[in-house]
Amino acid sequence: MNDCGSIRLYKSYQDFIQSAAGINEASPIKIGIGERLRLTPSPENGPPVIVGAEQDIKPPFPRLEGRLRQTLPRVPGGCQTRLDKSLLLNSGFRDAAIAAWLVPWRAGAAKTMKITLTRETVVELDVSKWPFPGKLNGDKSSISAKLGVLWRAAKFLEATPAAFATAPSISDAYERLEASWKDRELEQADPRGELLTAHAHHLANILNNLSEHPRAVLRSEHRMLKLQNVRRTDSKTLRWLSAQPGRNTAERAGARQRIKAPKRYETISTLENRVLRAFAALTVRETRAWLGAHDRMAASRLVIEAHQNRARRVEALLRIHGVQEAQPPVKPNFPLRFDVRYREIFRAWNELLRLRERTELEWMWQHRTFMELLSVRAAMKLREAAHRIKGCGMLAHAPVLGAKEIPNQGKYLAHSGVEGILLVSRRTEGQVVAFCCGDGVKMIGAVADTEHASSLWWNVSGTPTEGEALVGELPWTECDSWDCRLEKWAKGAIS
Repeated sequence: MNDCGSIRLYKSYQDFIQSAAGINEASPIKIGIGERLRLTPSPENGPPVIVGAEQDIKPPFPRLEGRLRQTLPRVPGGCQTRLDKSLLLNSGFRDAAIAAWLVPWRAGAAKTMKITLTRETVVELDVSKWPFPGKLNGDKSSISAKLGVLWRAAKFLEATPAAFATAPSISDAYERLEASWKDRELEQADPRGELLTAHAHHLANILNNLSEHPRAVLRSEHRMLKLQNVRRTDSKTLRWLSAQPGRNTAERAGARQRIKAPKRYETISTLENRVLRAFAALTVRETRAWLGAHDRMAASRLVIEAHQNRARRVEALLRIHGVQEAQPPVKPNFPLRFDVRYREIFRAWNELLRLRERTELEWMWQHRTFMELLSVRAAMKLREAAHRIKGCGMLAHAPVLGAKEIPNQGKYLAHSGVEGILLVSRRTEGQVVAFCCGDGVKMIGAVADTEHASSLWWNVSGTPTEGEALVGELPWTECDSWDCRLEKWAKGAIS
């Protein structure tokens, strides 16, 4: 184990962000190179954060293993005095570049999360108590509300580059952003419910037809058949007969007068029906999760319940006939491409898979999404505050581009943070204000440093109190205090 090149694991995102802001001193777990640890972090204050020297953790690490295998995203910004003091003292980080990586929230029903930090260093987290979108027990309303905010945040961030690209002026672009920020219809949208409702209307007749007449094909297999029942022979039958004792076919058939011959039979165990069963099973799971998260007065409840019953009937039929579920990715065969029934099923299955993957990724990387949302909102308030002061305005404004990361890890803009979006002409001499985005008592945001072009980073050199640093509840909630806190910060930043 290499002590000089050690890695730190903050037990929760709150510990990390408070330590970076200088609010509280945290005691991260020290992980030596080559160690293999199994930890049980509490979900109360957010997922853990990995901090290490860039010379020790090199791409493609740190990496999340398993079904959603991918490299962990970095926290934007650089390391400054707070982490230097609390984390790096008497360690090998003193002269090394420091980086931090976000650990995702739990996705799906997996009970463990394995993260490879280096080729020899592995951390396994017990996440069995962490919430996830498909959970049917626990606080369903809280998860549903959180997903609504996430979908609204994603739509707002996705619309941000277009607002700047099509607006005649920067002022008009920020006005469009303000209108989009206040558009509550974005949160009311229910992508899963909308997709399931569309499938229920469009696929009702197709599912009913397939439950009665699934596509069947004729196949042949060699069986021991009575001579009078043999209708055709092939080379395999002749080879079998030649290996049997006797002078003619009757003698070679033996006392039971049976020979090995091809027998045709009808089966529905085909690729298109395996896709049909996979779609039906996924539909049952998705409808069950949607019905569990919505009350009995939901507008689409009856439609989705009927859709679930049709999918159950199809799945039961295919299970009885021994048809297995298809595993993605699937290369479509002729029926999946040209049979109108199976073509629609294949398309709907892919739509459900993409929606599930997107929901999982949005849930996994929600901290980074809210960090970027906080950055954009801070830019809006900073520009608004500068516009109100005579002689104070924008010094420069860089293009706002959409991120091209695949998979999306909570990053929607090519420039994460205010840098690259907004530079103000008047800056504060040595004044640093830290703040975070709070989910109740959980901190999930970033730290603002007005000494560096008003960038939103996780580094800071001031010492704010916890009350001054916390922005408040998630945006668009009843306890939302984002705007008042950010207006106060922006006014102080350019005053």
